[in-house]
Amino acid sequence: MKFICGLLGGTFDHLHLGHQSLIKTAADACDRIEIHLVDDQMAKLKGADIEPYVDRVAAIIEFANSSGFHEKLSIHPLLDKHGPAPVRADCHLIACTPETVSRCEEINQIRQHSGLQPLHILVVEHVIGVDGEVISSSRIRSGSIDLDGTPWFDLEELQESVSMPSDLDAELKQPMGTLHSGPEAEPQIAIRAALEQVAELDQSLSSIIAVGDVTVAALIGAGITPHIAVIDGMTKRQPWVDAGTIDTTKFVRHLNCTNPAGMLTRSLAEVCVEGLSELSSCLIEVQGEEDLSPIILILLAPLRSHIMYGQPNAGVVVRIVDLESKKRARTLLDAFVKPEKS
Repeated sequence: MKFICGLLGGTFDHLHLGHQSLIKTAADACDRIEIHLVDDQMAKLKGADIEPYVDRVAAIIEFANSSGFHEKLSIHPLLDKHGPAPVRADCHLIACTPETVSRCEEINQIRQHSGLQPLHILVVEHVIGVDGEVISSSRIRSGSIDLDGTPWFDLEELQESVSMPSDLDAELKQPMGTLHSGPEAEPQIAIRAALEQVAELDQSLSSIIAVGDVTVAALIGAGITPHIAVIDGMTKRQPWVDAGTIDTTKFVRHLNCTNPAGMLTRSLAEVCVEGLSELSSCLIEVQGEEDLSPIILILLAPLRSHIMYGQPNAGVVVRIVDLESKKRARTLLDAFVKPEKS
């Protein structure tokens, strides 16, 4: 049976395969489909890390264009939990996922009390990701999966250590984010500029992941204890004479691992997973070298986290964790190789 007009409401943050299935199923069932999209004010009630309304609209339109139903689609701001569904006599269907069926039933009760026909409730099941779990925006925001439900990183990938191939050397020497310049002898100058960038998006400064002794020391000197700090007692691959000045008592948890230069080990990955699993601050001390740890940290960290590390002779780099940075980190890790056995 084809319905004339269908309604669909939601946030649709980081439009993923589950969202696409819901929207496409509803569109296929109707001659016209209206999506009532949670506006920015309502979205803030769910969390500060939800994409802006304009970005969510753009993602839906792009999907509709690529799927061939853009001509029957219209998008409208949703200003309350019910939207127009309780009063629209010209609509005949409402689509939802299993956990929101009760809200649709509530809408139909309101309609019946007003003398309107109930809407046909079209329930679309969730889409399951590669790891066997439901694909959700919250899991994407947490940094664990991509939009298709594929985990960004699994510890089982590092049963054995992997080495950086020489052809990545030049690429990894390029800043992975925004470089804040400052004199090497006064790292706090670059740190202050970096903190200004972070504060624009996260005034609590609670999402900083800092890599490198000089960077960690400068942050603590500025009164900021990063959520995760990774140090190895070195700078420019030489012992740092001021390593002992880092106030390690600032951190609630202390973890240790082994990671030789030019490699990524399971030992490093395990402490990164453990460090990010708790809200309390964590200091990771590496026996070896921490230079490559941002690759693992970016893959594991929640979206909108800030990775901060020193760029030799240049300043401090800030990389905001987003889907693009995770894709790049994934590509880099995939290029690493297992050492040849003698």
